[in-house]
Amino acid sequence: MKKIFLFIMMVWFASMSAFADETIPLVVWQDAGNLSVLQGGNIQTFPIGDLIFPYLSPNGDQVALVRGQYPYPQSLSIISIIGENLRDVGVVYPRQVIWQSETVLWVNGYLPPTEGMLELSPSTMLYRVDLETGDITEWDMGESFEININPTRDWMVLTFAGIYGQVEGHISLLSLTEDNPTPQNIMSFPAISSGSHGGYYPSVQWVSDDRAYVAIPHPDALYNTTTDTDTARMSLFELTTDGVSAVFGTIHALFFYPPRWSSDGGVLAYITATPDESRFVIATYEGAETLYSQTWDMTENTLFFSVPNSDEFVYVQRNTAIMIVGAEMGLRQWATGGGAFVADMALYARGAVFTLLNDFSIALVYVGWDDNEVHEILKLSEYPFFDAKWD
Repeated sequence: MKKIFLFIMMVWFASMSAFADETIPLVVWQDAGNLSVLQGGNIQTFPIGDLIFPYLSPNGDQVALVRGQYPYPQSLSIISIIGENLRDVGVVYPRQVIWQSETVLWVNGYLPPTEGMLELSPSTMLYRVDLETGDITEWDMGESFEININPTRDWMVLTFAGIYGQVEGHISLLSLTEDNPTPQNIMSFPAISSGSHGGYYPSVQWVSDDRAYVAIPHPDALYNTTTDTDTARMSLFELTTDGVSAVFGTIHALFFYPPRWSSDGGVLAYITATPDESRFVIATYEGAETLYSQTWDMTENTLFFSVPNSDEFVYVQRNTAIMIVGAEMGLRQWATGGGAFVADMALYARGAVFTLLNDFSIALVYVGWDDNEVHEILKLSEYPFFDAKWD
């Protein structure tokens, strides 16, 4: 009987330990140029020396390392999550790094730096890196672009900004399962003024495995302070992996707060404004019917983001309070920085990881969706660029 009891207790403790591990995210970050890992509640640091940005692989077993001296990335390496098998990948000046699988990476890049350059300019090259064979396939797209992969990691969209007043922007679709994929142009739009030489890349948001939405602002939307004029118009497009694009709605929204759909695409959030006030609006997905609205103070509130597996949204109020808002539940406070500024925040299925800044320290922290307690991972002396998994 005692043996049976001990066995039951051992199983219970093991199951409790596994559950505890699930309540803590897997987080990687750069710490003084080295790679630090929070896994199962334990922190390990592996010497790299010049790490800028880490990117976790889909199952969290590997980390892609963008290396150089911030803000000038120079090279790309791969390492296991336990600090083994560090090796270089033959791509220089990496810009965006996206894992397709545990063995395939997609990367776009920057142009080499020149003397006196304040920031790097994006290049026109797209790279596919096969970690098993070491093969690197490259495409010259002719223009700079941004990349975005779908949830099942078998399709990618490439967004081209164009040149305001001269060259149209466009969006292309790339199959990642073909042996020799060729980007297919699925829509074009008048290039949008960004107020800089960088160009404006509309944000494509995947709402299912085979469908994405994108809001295309009027080319001169940047110069609007209210939505009373036609230049505040944004056209809502649906893009599918069949290569089809179609307008399904129109809204009048402020340029500096890009509209966002809920994670399943069911509702749409955006900021509208008159000379008297600004308002945060949640509407039906095509913007036709308002489901919820509240006043919006642009001096106090940050950009808003979609909560995973939900029809709600998150934003930071007065730099320190994290708010959740939805059409059904309204507005409520989720968590607080305790007086510290909430900085970079990434949202996952189980919660959020973010940084807290105050006069004396920088803290990397996390909080679960079913919890409003902020858990500190550690304090740092310099900014921790991070990535995480918390499914």
